[in-house]
Amino acid sequence: MEACYSANYWWCLFQQHGFHVDLILPHQVKPFVVGNKNDHNDAIAIAEASMRPIATFVAIKTLAQDIQSLEHIREGLMKNRTALANQMRGLLAEYGVIVEKKQLYCVQLFPSFWKMQKTRSQQCREPLLIISIKSYSASMKE
Repeated sequence: MEACYSANYWWCLFQQHGFHVDLILPHQVKPFVVGNKNDHNDAIAIAEASMRPIATFVAIKTLAQDIQSLEHIREGLMKNRTALANQMRGLLAEYGVIVEKKQLYCVQLFPSFWKMQKTRSQQCREPLLIISIKSYSASMKE
């Protein structure tokens, strides 16, 4: 089977049904694809590539790799939250409200911001700030 994004799932499923499965690297399969890309031609190319003596197979993902993937996702979420907090601080600075670089201060400052006198330019930008606040609040719950 070609090692693709869902190969680990299918590997486990076929193993449960008693099949032996090897995962072959996609770049080793590509030279054997003849004609247009479709399932039939891909299956023939995978079979041809896997019978070659120099075929290299990859191992199935381990639990440690799954945990590492989850850690990468979490790191990405944290970066997004930090970027959103910085964007909101920049927007608030345009209104003359200076906020410290701590996320707690961003959350505590929102109520006082709404009490400020609204000028015409603030009324135009307010929807952007509302969206930012809702996104930031949602990220804090994660």
